[in-house]
Amino acid sequence: MVWKNTQDITFKDFDCTRVPALTYNELVEMKSSKLTTQSECFTSYGKNIHFNRMRAYNNRAIGFYFLGTTSYNIAYRCDAFNNIGYDSATLGNCDGFGAHGTGAKFLECRAWDNSDDNYDCINSEGKNIFDTCWSFRINLDANNIQDGTGMKVGGFNKDPAAKSKKIPAHVVRNCITTMAKNNGFYANHQPGKAATWFNNRAYNNGRANFEMTEGSETWEVDSSGKVVDICGTREVLFFNIAHKYNKGLKNNGSMYGTEGNLYSANIPDKNNKFNSWNFRDITLNDSDFLSLDVSELAKDRAKDGALPSVNFMKLNPKGPNYKKLKTIEDELAKYEVTDDGAIVKKSSSYSIDLINY
Repeated sequence: MVWKNTQDITFKDFDCTRVPALTYNELVEMKSSKLTTQSECFTSYGKNIHFNRMRAYNNRAIGFYFLGTTSYNIAYRCDAFNNIGYDSATLGNCDGFGAHGTGAKFLECRAWDNSDDNYDCINSEGKNIFDTCWSFRINLDANNIQDGTGMKVGGFNKDPAAKSKKIPAHVVRNCITTMAKNNGFYANHQPGKAATWFNNRAYNNGRANFEMTEGSETWEVDSSGKVVDICGTREVLFFNIAHKYNKGLKNNGSMYGTEGNLYSANIPDKNNKFNSWNFRDITLNDSDFLSLDVSELAKDRAKDGALPSVNFMKLNPKGPNYKKLKTIEDELAKYEVTDDGAIVKKSSSYSIDLINY
């Protein structure tokens, strides 16, 4: 654990495995006054703490857990996999990566076969950046106890008392989610813009590929005192491709595309461009991609920790919809997204005119 007021430390090249979660009997023996629902492998409250080429696997614990009111942590080329709870409390708490402080960055990380979410930043008070990260598979042996989301990116606070706080807007770019039990990419009831979603790929997630449910922009509350849900209106989505979902959707939100790849969304066209679902006249086909073999994503990393080279969800030049899908990549080559979520044209100061909320 890196405690608060600690800063400027780098951890590099080691693993954490077989961390247990305490059982009830163990807590009694320790004469603990309260129950715990989780353990963690790498926990940091610190500032500018770097975790480079680390792995957390085969634990009863969360892989990487970032907290703190003055925190900023970076996970670079890290893996978190097969972290699984053992009962109704711990199964729903074992995430691969958790960012719940005042900001973190995840770069070229992978998470798979964890028993709750692969990435989770619920209640984070700072901006988190997910850059070139992969989420694939959620452990499915938990009888619907866990959330099972690939990237749970929003979820600032459903308590109306949080209205006075600054709501963070995150950045999700160049990422992949596939075979999540629940949603692939999830705005998670954010009472404001959850993220700029830029150049991501989603395939065959259990409920929806991009699920954009937000919290009420007027902070309206329901009978239980929580902020009510609305179809997402404030998200920014550019250059994303989504294919297939497992038809677990309820009929309670706007749905775009023939396969429900963008769900619970009512986003202005100005903020929703160059995505596969913007082509209303086509239906994507498996043969539009060079590979949909999820096992590619679990290949060994390169010696320097770089992600493996894969064909997963890369466009197939011989695919039936290649001509139209290629326009997404052609336009993408002209733009990039900053850490602040602005979409800018490369080699110039020009930025895309978005509707801001």
